[in-house]
Amino acid sequence: KWDMRNPKALYDRKVSAHNGPCLTVDWHPGGKIVASGGRDKTIKVWDLGADNRRPLYTIRTMAAVARIQWRPDHDDEIASCALLTDSRIHVWDVRRPNIAKFAFDEHESTPTGKP
Repeated sequence: KWDMRNPKALYDRKVSAHNGPCLTVDWHPGGKIVASGGRDKTIKVWDLGADNRRPLYTIRTMAAVARIQWRPDHDDEIASCALLTDSRIHVWDVRRPNIAKFAFDEHESTPTGKP
């Protein structure tokens, strides 16, 4: 297993998730799935229990993804906010990644996703 206190140690498994920096990750409440968002304008959903190094789902967004969070009690829905360019919050159904399920545009500035 990888130990963050010793960065020279080998990884248990390395996944090239994004073209550019990964800016945010969030564990699914079920514990075996993680989502990542990056500057490459994608959200990717990964099954860490599988040997496959390909994402289960890929959502293409309009801007770099600053923050993501799984929706409580909705296993297939994840919220995202953009990095600097978009003040909306999008809620995605990962099974239908081509269009956001909801878009909230009430913010006057870029949401951070932090309380």
